Amino acid sequence: MNTIFALILYLIASQIPLYGASLLSSGGDYFNYIRAILAANRGTLMELGVSPIVTSSMIVQVLINTNIINLNKHDENDKKRYDSLQKFSAILLILIESIAYTLTGTYGNVDTMGIANAVLVILQLMFASVMVMLLDEVINKHGHGNGISLFIAINISESLLWKLLSPIYLEETKDYEGLFVNIVYQLFYNESYSDAFYNIMLRENNSNLLTLISTLFIILMVV
Repeated sequence: MNTIFALILYLIASQIPLYGASLLSSGGDYFNYIRAILAANRGTLMELGVSPIVTSSMIVQVLINTNIINLNKHDENDKKRYDSLQKFSAILLILIESIAYTLTGTYGNVDTMGIANAVLVILQLMFASVMVMLLDEVINKHGHGNGISLFIAINISESLLWKLLSPIYLEETKDYEGLFVNIVYQLFYNESYSDAFYNIMLRENNSNLLTLISTLFIILMVV
């Protein structure tokens, strides 16, 4: 129940847009290709995903392994210090990343947004990221599996299901976003069988049958 509750909270947060952020006036999504790894959703409370937690963990481990910080994780007191140091570094990185994302124009020009909106966006990012850190701790201590891995897995699963079942009709390409919905549409409403086959198998702008087969093949290989 703890695991389910934490994942539901994560999914809700990953759909809530950042109040005060203007994505229309911003530049491109620089982290588009690694968002699946970061369990991050563009323009939502989950903009940062698990990146501050993962990065802080890596930094602390490097500091310990290089003996810059002397901690013995087998000692109970040192283990508590290690956990505290990791949380402190994660919160510090959350603050730095939230400010950096906002001031570099990810959500639009700060002058256009206004100082109040910029501060509000930073606070939203910080609140959501701290929530993820706490949910990760809940799953690790009182749930099933590893919190970070589960957030990444459910983010990928959500994206996969949407690309398969999305009912949104795209005017530019004259087809449906969801692969399964598009297959039905092409088979029953496209008069040209060659065009229908090409659209189902190899369409470029959205998921196609070839990418689905490739994805399933990779999953089977990993398992």
